[in-house]
Amino acid sequence: MHNEISTQPSESNTSLGIWAGFGAVVIGILLSAIAIPGWVPGMLFSISGEEPKVFWLLSRATAIFSFLMLWASLAFGLALTGKIAKWFPGTFTANDLHQFISITGLLFGILHGILLTGDRYMQINLVQVFLPFTVTSYKPGWVGLGQLSLILWAILILSFYVRKWIGFKVWRTIHFVGYLVFGGSLLHGIIAGSDTGSVVMQSIYWASAASILFLTFYRILAVVESKRTVQKPLEKVPQSQSYV
Repeated sequence: MHNEISTQPSESNTSLGIWAGFGAVVIGILLSAIAIPGWVPGMLFSISGEEPKVFWLLSRATAIFSFLMLWASLAFGLALTGKIAKWFPGTFTANDLHQFISITGLLFGILHGILLTGDRYMQINLVQVFLPFTVTSYKPGWVGLGQLSLILWAILILSFYVRKWIGFKVWRTIHFVGYLVFGGSLLHGIIAGSDTGSVVMQSIYWASAASILFLTFYRILAVVESKRTVQKPLEKVPQSQSYV
């Protein structure tokens, strides 16, 4: 009889994944707060001003948080496929975080667009928020790229729940779109973001891009090494050598 290894996470792993997920959200909020210094004190004043900017400020805050969640989700996904997650924080925990953070980031990305409907300068409606390349009031191409990235992100999350119907190979192929989502969101943030020139945002963009690039190369090397190990021919035992 073969010993079967359970593929279901234990109760302790599931609990750890949930707490780690909430912890990741808290960290993201703190990083977002650091990324927008000086904004919060001016929000109350901006509400009562002649040209309220509170919607723009809140939209930027949710955009930064959403981007950080996208980066974290992709990083955990690469950690899973590159076997790094076995060391830390554990395969099941990393998988839970990957899904939880991805959904959280998408929701904040949607909120980012909805908040812009209240900004007088943008002058957009809900239809334009969800329909790519229909915003004409502010950098149409780059705003559209961000919208398209958001739609692809939603498709990636949906693929989690239809994996058994579309098959593992198709599901895995779809997940490579994650690179397009991250790249599109990165360009959207750099070019359309009003605070791109700040040191904090520059650090976030460079650090996130560099870490994803590192994890990608690590994954490629891990796959190559794994295939080489499997295909390595067994050494032949000399005929003169005998075993008792």
